[in-house]
Amino acid sequence: MWLIRSGRHSSTALGRPSPECSIMVVIAWFALANICAFATLAGAEACDSNRTLFVRGSPITGGVNGIVFDGQDRLYAASVFSSEIVVLDPSNGEILERYGKERGVENPDDLFVSPDGSIFWTAIFTGDVGRLWPNGEGRVVAKLGPGVNPITMSDDGRLFVGLCFFGNGLYEVDPEGARAPRSVTDELTGECSINGMDFGPDGRLFGPTFFNGTVVGVDVDDGEVEVVGKGFDRPVALKFDGRGVAHVLDLANLSVSSLDVSTGRVGNVRTLSDQHSPDNLAFDSADRLFVSHQDSAILEIMGNGSMRAVLPGGLTNPSGLAVVARPDGGESVFAGSMTSMNEFDGATGELIYAWTANFEGSDFQGTFTMATDGSRLLVTTAFTNSVQILDPVARSILVTRMDFDTPLNAIFFRDGFLVSEMGSEGVVLASVSNSSQRTVLARDLGLFTGLAATEDNAWGVEWTNGSLFQLVKDGSPVGEPVVVATGLQRPEGMAVWRDGRLLVVETGAGRLSLVDPKSGDKVVVEEGLALGLEALPQQVPTWTFSDVAVSPSGSVYVNSDKDNALYRIDIEGCTRE
Repeated sequence: MWLIRSGRHSSTALGRPSPECSIMVVIAWFALANICAFATLAGAEACDSNRTLFVRGSPITGGVNGIVFDGQDRLYAASVFSSEIVVLDPSNGEILERYGKERGVENPDDLFVSPDGSIFWTAIFTGDVGRLWPNGEGRVVAKLGPGVNPITMSDDGRLFVGLCFFGNGLYEVDPEGARAPRSVTDELTGECSINGMDFGPDGRLFGPTFFNGTVVGVDVDDGEVEVVGKGFDRPVALKFDGRGVAHVLDLANLSVSSLDVSTGRVGNVRTLSDQHSPDNLAFDSADRLFVSHQDSAILEIMGNGSMRAVLPGGLTNPSGLAVVARPDGGESVFAGSMTSMNEFDGATGELIYAWTANFEGSDFQGTFTMATDGSRLLVTTAFTNSVQILDPVARSILVTRMDFDTPLNAIFFRDGFLVSEMGSEGVVLASVSNSSQRTVLARDLGLFTGLAATEDNAWGVEWTNGSLFQLVKDGSPVGEPVVVATGLQRPEGMAVWRDGRLLVVETGAGRLSLVDPKSGDKVVVEEGLALGLEALPQQVPTWTFSDVAVSPSGSVYVNSDKDNALYRIDIEGCTRE
């Protein structure tokens, strides 16, 4: 280094250096570079790790929402979170076609296939109504705003779309997109005007009103609305079979019931599995009943109450991880899936239990992130702005809090918990028992995602600029958060490793790293991880939470949102070579 500085000095003080001097400087530079490279290599830290597949998720990675059959009895499935429409053979679950973003399909919630083979769908977050013609042409035929949900077509080719959850209204839409949408009625109000709907034998349009627990019939010409069914809990969809009998799917009590729309009589109740959260239903030409689920399961419901899996379902939208020791001596790996949470056996990867969130139909709110204190689980979801404490053994909910400003993550800390808030761009320390007791540890510093803590120290990592902050030191808040490491690429999940360093998932680089919070030094543990799905419109920018968890036995688990999988990484050690 001093040779280069000497050369520069002579060049400045004595004029232009001679060619011989320049050559000497270049030679010295390359020699020094080789020496430095050797020194860096010789002193580099390497991790001896082995990654194995622990759980492979469903082939439809984002859950299944609306389903419908075409004239050939092929089953079409819409997936909001996968942003795709999947065509299946209902006899064996074989996937025949996929239509995704490359074909213009975005966050489809419901769909309809017209007699000419055109696929119509509703993009619930963007508010678009799309059409894909059989020749491959696709375009938006209407823009109704976020909340577009149920869609169906009359026998004479008139297209209708309803709004639910993010808006209200019922519209007739021009299938060609040439004419402006027409409002059918102003009698359907509330947060969910009408959901999964179908035309009945009398020519009226029938569908459930989710929050009212009723089923309505609508004259699509004059807009008259009649309540034709009552007493449901959370009815989410209605379809008619080939005999003209209506069947109502109730999300809260997990059932499909027949409904006589002329008398309001409910009968023939078929109970569904409590291991899946249902979404929609469809009949094929032989009147076989199929039900879709948020964990991507598609089940045929037999007349005797038995079920046949077209797709078995399982892990979808992996988001958040935690590992808890069980009373029987085993370990359970809990994997969040946004609208559900799966418990897998740590030894075999087999599914033990599924927590399902039915939104208004259940107390469990879903899972974006999770953490454990060894016996309890702490889960968050930005969907409902909730933080919950769960007992994984009793499978009960101990605490539910909805007073945080869009929680992105939470971990246990001392006798309370840390919560990162998107709204405040910071982190708070909250009391479990006293909702008014909280301490601001960081504010207006960006999108805090990963959180990690020991008994007396706590850290948070910011997603956009990749800085790691110390928030608590030796049991006391540091005041102004202290930057202890920089240069992390879209970091999310964090966990404390056995030597006191922090495991950090870098979604922007597809890797798991070890960061020393004292020195800021970083070493890569595992590369080539498929991470970082793009967020859907109107959702938190971090979207699925790529996480890392350390089991009581020392195994490390990471989730992969792009692979829809869980991996186990065995780290033998990170040593300086």
